[in-house]
Amino acid sequence: MSKSAVLNKMTGALAVTLVFVSFQAAAMAQDTKKEATVTANISEPQDKKPVATERPNAFSIEALGRAALYSFNYDRSVSESVGVGLGMSYWGASAGNIKASVLILPVYTNVYFSPHSSRGFLTGGLDLVFASAKVDDYAFSGSGALAVLGGGYEYRGDGGFLFRAAPYILVGSQVQIWGGLSFGFTN
Repeated sequence: MSKSAVLNKMTGALAVTLVFVSFQAAAMAQDTKKEATVTANISEPQDKKPVATERPNAFSIEALGRAALYSFNYDRSVSESVGVGLGMSYWGASAGNIKASVLILPVYTNVYFSPHSSRGFLTGGLDLVFASAKVDDYAFSGSGALAVLGGGYEYRGDGGFLFRAAPYILVGSQVQIWGGLSFGFTN
């Protein structure tokens, strides 16, 4: 793939992410305006913690996403606007005298635009990839890393429900645009 094709893919993915983030920012501004009106009309306790610090641990399953097919992920909010996480995905296959397996460990940081339960975020990290194959009596193995960049939307419900949707850019020897949906819980 030529450098200009890679640059075009990255530019397109960045444009899609920026449009999504712009819409999310506009929606958050509307929510803030509505919340100000509600707060002025209804007296609520002011000591309610932001969702990230109230339930900082998130456990999720991501379809497609950072680890290509699926991953089990854990992340922890270290502040109202920053979370760090680790995931795991393993797949294996065999056909006749050929066996192969891949282990992917996503390591990432999320930066959130709001402390509210419905919020946009940017994410970045590495996918650590370990692969092995065996054909007859010959064994092969290797490892590497892919940079993963993206942005998306997260919803953390009051009951602990977690939903995320995110487009990603996976950067290795080639650039791949990908997406993922996560479902899980927070505590």
